[in-house]
Amino acid sequence: MTTASVSLRVLLASVTLTDGTINAFGPLTGRFLGSLRDGNNKRLHIDGLWGIQFGNGILSQKTNQLFYAAGPNDEEDGVYGVITAVTQ
Repeated sequence: MTTASVSLRVLLASVTLTDGTINAFGPLTGRFLGSLRDGNNKRLHIDGLWGIQFGNGILSQKTNQLFYAAGPNDEEDGVYGVITAVTQ
């Protein structure tokens, strides 16, 4: 699933120390729909993923951008990043 096809889906970050993926589920059925993928169609993996949140529309945070926080390197480091949809 590309980031451009996730509208009207429930996104959950898999925050186990080994996974770091973001998965989509149907909002009414709870059915697994797939994982977010990068431009090469590989599952998106964020080392040490802690959480995700769409932008709130202020301070240059667009509401169609997915922001994340992570602690890579066994939580020795901290990362705040953004995932932006790419159309192909």
